[in-house]
Amino acid sequence: MLRPTKDVNRTLQKVLVEPKSYLLPKVFLTWVLGVLIFVICSFSDQLTKPQTVSYSFIDSLAQEAQVLCLGEQWHRFETYNSFKSGLIPYLMEEHGYSVVVFESSIYGALIADREKYTGRERLFQTLPTIWRTPDLLNLFHFLDESSTQPQLYGVDPNGPYDLGFSRFLRKQLQAADFEQADELFALDSVLWNVWLNQHQQYGKHQADDKIHLNDTALYHQSLVLFPAQSWERQCLQNRIYLIQKMQLQGREAVLFRDSIMALNAEWVLNQLEPNTKVILWAADMHLSYDWKAVDKKLTGKSMMMHLKERSERTIRTLSLQDFDQLKKSERKLYPEFEGGHLFVDRIPEPDSRSDQFDAILFFKNVQPEKNYLKNEP
Repeated sequence: MLRPTKDVNRTLQKVLVEPKSYLLPKVFLTWVLGVLIFVICSFSDQLTKPQTVSYSFIDSLAQEAQVLCLGEQWHRFETYNSFKSGLIPYLMEEHGYSVVVFESSIYGALIADREKYTGRERLFQTLPTIWRTPDLLNLFHFLDESSTQPQLYGVDPNGPYDLGFSRFLRKQLQAADFEQADELFALDSVLWNVWLNQHQQYGKHQADDKIHLNDTALYHQSLVLFPAQSWERQCLQNRIYLIQKMQLQGREAVLFRDSIMALNAEWVLNQLEPNTKVILWAADMHLSYDWKAVDKKLTGKSMMMHLKERSERTIRTLSLQDFDQLKKSERKLYPEFEGGHLFVDRIPEPDSRSDQFDAILFFKNVQPEKNYLKNEP
């Protein structure tokens, strides 16, 4: 074991016995303490208030658009979920947007609306697992409390996320004295189970698939029970579309789905909400003006390509992307970051993104989503 030297021992003894000769004078310590208190008080606001995000960069785009599309390079990223969940209240309060359309099941949004769901229950009924997060729950609480009562829609023929629509459909058909209400309920339950099975297997057909094109007959019969352009009728029509889609695989199924999502979005924009400002939340690939820039093998049209042809509304797209994923040659096209994100509304021509979106919001250190909400018992 190492032992302290005699000099070290003498020094320690003097510090303990004669502290005045080794410690700072009391007057100096008092002065230092006073300075620290002054600094803390001067910057108390910065120390106690959370950092707020400024969304003013989007003002010009938001004012110009009647339909503002908020994309995301990939699903399941907390960075994108958090940012868009904060941006939407800003767009509603500062720019008068009052409708949000999600790339989610058309059926769940109907049930949430008709059953007057709020908060967590509304979130779980309206959105799939990828967006059931604390950030989205905070957004839904804002929507519930907003005096403008924003309306939510889904445009995806896939789904729903449970048997709720089958039960809702039977209830509606029974109220309309449709004699085959129970039969259609049974068929719709099978459709949901087969869809879920295929969905979990990434679209692969299974040996026990029992849904065929001739199963659409009952849905066609029930359509006439509901007014034209009504939400219920649109959902029934989407069950027919879903059966048609389930006969397809691979890119054919992708193309068909985007065409139906465009039909549903057009229905919302032109029939239900013709005079309101609308936010459309979806993945970048569905919002791209040029699918070949996304995937050279995609020869058809994206949802946005269809929608631009069918709607006269002013549509603008904003893509959220990871700057770190750019090639070095692409990074040189853009200015340096100043803060947590970089907004670009004039995309440089050599970048293929110039043909895909009206604007891009780049982020650094994009984080995957880890905090998913669980179903409550």
